[in-house]
Amino acid sequence: CINLTYVNIPDGVSEIYPNAFYGCTDLQINKLPPSVNKVGSYAFASCKSIQTLDLPYILDMDDSVFKDCTGLTSVRILDGWYEIPSSTFSRCERLKEIIFPDSLLEIGNQAFYGTALENVELPLNVHTIGSEAFSGCKYLESVDLPESIRTISSHAFADCSSLKNVSLPSKLNSIS
Repeated sequence: CINLTYVNIPDGVSEIYPNAFYGCTDLQINKLPPSVNKVGSYAFASCKSIQTLDLPYILDMDDSVFKDCTGLTSVRILDGWYEIPSSTFSRCERLKEIIFPDSLLEIGNQAFYGTALENVELPLNVHTIGSEAFSGCKYLESVDLPESIRTISSHAFADCSSLKNVSLPSKLNSIS
């Protein structure tokens, strides 16, 4: 689907299967309809022309859905999300802005690996940051962690060469 540039996913579509638009390098979408409640692994991976994205609450989202979307610069995740699955935005090397929902509880493994995020401010209820969640974010300068954080898994901020400031919460149970 190299030449596919636009898809109108109508309201009423409830599932997008794994690899559905994988590698559609010219595909531009900026939102999914609220009727979508399941998205399979790599469904939009390597869609290099997606630039901004508004994500409604999706009940069942597999990992790596937007991995390697190198044109992606901004994501707004709407309320209802409890977890960002593993590798969701991994290697989205231009992703600078992420707006998290207040409902968020967990950041999955490698969720933002290798992105261009500069500052991360997690919502008040997040309690777990997965392994390598922000690893390789070479522009990341500051991370504001809420008091709700209990676990920071291994290499969560590894290879973040610009990181200058991390505020660790007083009730943190483990850093690996």
